[in-house]
Amino acid sequence: MYGRGEKLVSTIFCLEYSCETLEAYNRAVRGACSLIEDGGYLMQGGVMDATSYNFGGKTFKCHQLKRSHIEEALKENGPCQNSSRQMVALEVQKAETECEDQPEQGYLVLLLQPN
Repeated sequence: MYGRGEKLVSTIFCLEYSCETLEAYNRAVRGACSLIEDGGYLMQGGVMDATSYNFGGKTFKCHQLKRSHIEEALKENGPCQNSSRQMVALEVQKAETECEDQPEQGYLVLLLQPN
């Protein structure tokens, strides 16, 4: 089947911006993780705490993602539910933004097999 068994699945600025609810975000994480082969990797990055984003001169709503949402979604739906995988990094940094009213933070998650 197309997309199954990928060594690396990358979701940069995808999951949180494509979802307006936590439930939708959890489904998106589950879907992305279903594409990873055994021993494969998930790299996820994006913005936390945003409630909207702009694209093509239009504003769209998005889920206000929190660190706990990422951790729980990966634990319940992703590679972390398989005990042979672990989350090795959840890096959170303050992002420079043009919107002063939205305190956005960037994040990067890397999930992989332990040695």
